[in-house]
Amino acid sequence: MSSQSESVENSMDFPANCSACKYHGIANINGDRDVCLSTGDILFLEELQQCPLDSQEVEKTLTNEEIAKYASLIEESVEALKKISSAFVSIESSFDRNDLEAFLHGKTKLAKRTIRSVLDAIEKARFADEKHALRKFIASMGNVSNRDVVVVIDEIERLRRKYGKYEKEAQQ
Repeated sequence: MSSQSESVENSMDFPANCSACKYHGIANINGDRDVCLSTGDILFLEELQQCPLDSQEVEKTLTNEEIAKYASLIEESVEALKKISSAFVSIESSFDRNDLEAFLHGKTKLAKRTIRSVLDAIEKARFADEKHALRKFIASMGNVSNRDVVVVIDEIERLRRKYGKYEKEAQQ
């Protein structure tokens, strides 16, 4: 009972918004203690000087140069994917599909169904929309969801369309 009353007494020392914050919690560590989970770690409220959310950097405004840089990186990535696709096309055109599967099986010792799956995926990628292929590639490389990649790339392209006109005017 005393640990609960201690917790209530301690919580009175903190700003009122801590108890209403979605990151506020109570941990049973040597009794119930008020904690903040905003950083991903368990932080005891009594040890905090200020809210960790207040100490985080204020959202930065993107400049036209930064938007252009990321838009340019997206375009460069699309070009790289085009080169990779054309390299696969030239390899596949050198072999009959069955011969290529047999050759790869002999060299890699992978199961034929695995080789077929990879070749089928290459075939799909060859005819996929470049943006779709880029999004899948980035999601795979960054180990993030495809949905998140789509949101970020679409927003970069929207910003480029919106603010890119100022960059063109500045160049003229």
